[in-house]
Amino acid sequence: MDMQDIANSTVIIADVRRSSGRGTGTAMELMFAHIKNKIIILWANEDDMIHPFYESIYTEKYFNLDDCLEAVTYYYEGE
Repeated sequence: MDMQDIANSTVIIADVRRSSGRGTGTAMELMFAHIKNKIIILWANEDDMIHPFYESIYTEKYFNLDDCLEAVTYYYEGE
C-alpha cells in the first residue's frame, strides 16, 4: 500500500536519518515519488552522510521534524 499512498500524496516526508535504519525500500519509494513529481521533504541528521541519490531528488532537506512539518504546511497553504 506504500506505493498507493505515495501516488495519492502531494508531499512526502522521508526519514533518512542513519539512526532510523532506512535503506533500499525507502530509496525505491523516493524514486517512485520523484517520478510522480511529488514534493519530497527529507529529514536527516546534520552529521549524516546523505547518499548522493537522495541529494539529487529532494525538494527540501531539514534536520528536525518541526521544520519538516512547517515545510509541509507551507506547501498545503499554497494550494
